[in-house]
Amino acid sequence: MRFVKGEYQLGVITMNGSFMRTSSKGNASFAWMRLRGILWLLLALTCMAGAASAQSLAQQGNGCADFGPAIGGPVDSTPKLDFYGQGMPPSSYPDYTRPTPPWDGGSPIQSPSAGNAPRPPGEEPRDLTGSDPGQAVSDSGLNNAQASIDNSVDNFVRQSGVAAESQSLTPNMTGDMLGTGPSFVSGLSSATLAGTAWRRIKTADNNSPFARDRVFATYHHFHNSAQDALGNLYSTDRYRIGMERRIFDGRSSLELRVPIFSTIGEDQDLMDPSGQAQNLGNISLSFKRQLITRQDFVFSSGVTGLFPTGADDSFNNGVEVVSLKNESIHLLPFLSAYAQLTDNVFLNLFSQIDFDLSGNEFESSSTGYLGSYQDQNLLLLDMQAGAWLYRNPCSRVKGIAGLVELHYNTSLQDTDVVSSTSNIMLLNTANRFDTLNLTGALHFELGRGTTLRVGAATPLRTDDDRAFDAEFFVQVNHYLGARSFGRPY
Repeated sequence: MRFVKGEYQLGVITMNGSFMRTSSKGNASFAWMRLRGILWLLLALTCMAGAASAQSLAQQGNGCADFGPAIGGPVDSTPKLDFYGQGMPPSSYPDYTRPTPPWDGGSPIQSPSAGNAPRPPGEEPRDLTGSDPGQAVSDSGLNNAQASIDNSVDNFVRQSGVAAESQSLTPNMTGDMLGTGPSFVSGLSSATLAGTAWRRIKTADNNSPFARDRVFATYHHFHNSAQDALGNLYSTDRYRIGMERRIFDGRSSLELRVPIFSTIGEDQDLMDPSGQAQNLGNISLSFKRQLITRQDFVFSSGVTGLFPTGADDSFNNGVEVVSLKNESIHLLPFLSAYAQLTDNVFLNLFSQIDFDLSGNEFESSSTGYLGSYQDQNLLLLDMQAGAWLYRNPCSRVKGIAGLVELHYNTSLQDTDVVSSTSNIMLLNTANRFDTLNLTGALHFELGRGTTLRVGAATPLRTDDDRAFDAEFFVQVNHYLGARSFGRPY
């Protein structure tokens, strides 16, 4: 049972204005058990990926055996090349073409001791022992076998450009967002609007402060995220495809996201189960600009527009049918930052405000226009801490990172309340809410420019300060070359 204060709330409204609502959502302990099972699965995948990577290293004749594994080892954190918008400006290497590595059919890469590892024109070979990078490689630096093992991978990735690729493929924020919005309330019953799932977006989901060229596909499952008027629970599955393309000087980008949802039906009835339905969600377009770009820090800002391409919602209580139009345009300015703390540890931060610019019409089949419902403005804060657990440019799995995130979402104003002549009310029954979600994920860097992330999220708060019981997700990104900016791929 849950108790909520408020004059217009679902459930039994008592004489003193307090409100009681029943909830059949799974309890926190059951959600934690499910999440714990998912985390064990992620751990097993990590071990399997590490074993597969180790087996694929020593390819005879391809030169990779000379460089050895870089498990937990350093990779150059100050790359001199830029694959996805980080490092030196394009004018520094307009004619440079990245050499094809041996695992993609190119010529074998020689040992650094041969002095002919690939490098940009005019750049001197680098000393493996860590001396002035402008000096030529010294044979004496190779006499120490341990130093050679520790630094050979670093030398290889630095001179072949893999360091820049690995750095700028720093994992995106995974995200946690599922919209929290109004419900239809009739007497003692209420029903979650299907549009709650697609009327909101979080720019931080599968995003980073870097402007990048990429295409992506994501899947998120939100367990027990909706309820119909009879108390039946429904989960939400969100499928999203999109692309991001750099523009201007390569420090800016445009991103398009197209979501499809499988969730509670958009046409609901007081006496019948809602059922599950599939719908196109609201499409978003984002602009991002890197304002500060340093070797270990990036700061960006931008804005997202969310456009009403999803379906309307309706509710029938047997007396009249009311509907909420999906008409509002949302504007979401954001700030984001990336910091490379050590060779292996990094941070991603996002902050965003969600404004409803126009509201949505609330109509009745009997009386027509009833009023306008405007979504609450939201403040969304996200923090990610990550660490590379494994990296090796000669492996099929080139890197594995562990990610932990906290997501705080809060409403900045009270809910609107609109009612019909038969006393069907439209309101957010949670009113002012503060959700806090914990996310854990594993990030895999596969091949040239492809990443895979699997993870799970659990709410840290209860009752109305949670939008779902548990979340599971898979995200795939493929990063594209950007020859139009003179950058090598």
